[in-house]
This record gives sequence, C-alpha cells and structure tokens, in this order.
Amino acid sequence: MERRLAPDVLAGYRMLMEESLTLLAHHGNPSTSVPSPGPSPTPNPNLNELSSARAIIDRMDLQMLDLLNQRTTQVLAIGAYKRQHNLTVTDSSREARVIEALERANGGPLPNRSLTSIWTAVFSESKRLQTPGAQAGP
Repeated sequence: MERRLAPDVLAGYRMLMEESLTLLAHHGNPSTSVPSPGPSPTPNPNLNELSSARAIIDRMDLQMLDLLNQRTTQVLAIGAYKRQHNLTVTDSSREARVIEALERANGGPLPNRSLTSIWTAVFSESKRLQTPGAQAGP
C-alpha cells in the first residue's frame, strides 16, 4: 500500500512552488505584473544593452539558485519523511502531475519541451538527494 505525504508537507510544497513560479514570472522584479501569456518581443541589444541584459540574467540566476536551494531543503525533509514511513523515493505520477501543471501555467517563451527537460533534471537530482547516503551541500 502506497502512503501519501502529510497534508501540511504537501501544502508547504505547493506554496513554495507557487512562490517560485511567481518570482520567476516577475523576473526578480516584484514591482512588475505577471506577463500575459504569449511570446515576448525578441530583444536586439547593443553592447551596453547586452551587458545590462547579462547583468539581469546574472541576478536572476542567483535568485533561481536560491529557489533551488529552498526547494532542496524541502526535498530533503520529504526524503526523511519517506524513509521514516518506508515510502519509495520515486513517485512518477506526482512528477507527471507537476510537469502537466507547469506546462499549463507556462506562458512562454520557454517551450514546454524545454520546461519538461529542466524539471526532469530537477526531479532526478531530487530523487538522488533522497536516497540513503546521498550528500547534500556545496
């Protein structure tokens, strides 16, 4: 018999995912509104604009790293719960539901194929970190 995660663990995970999606949608600027679905105009930066665009991406990369580390903290807690309750690490149906929800929320320009590839890698590392003897940390 497969056991389910406690409702408070699931609620915390859902809240973290929603916050992550909101932060990513805002591109790190909380004063902007969430963009409407559809492709963004293609930028054509000159050298100064290129430098500025890269600086923005660098800040976004740090924000994404912070979110991934927050996510990993939750992954480790879920892994401990699974070990305590003799649950398997892999939950393929949950992974599919998460990807489906992200694809529905995706307004682009990131293609769903790319989104799936990225989240598959995130899931893979999350499962690796949940296995006994896995090392977390930099």
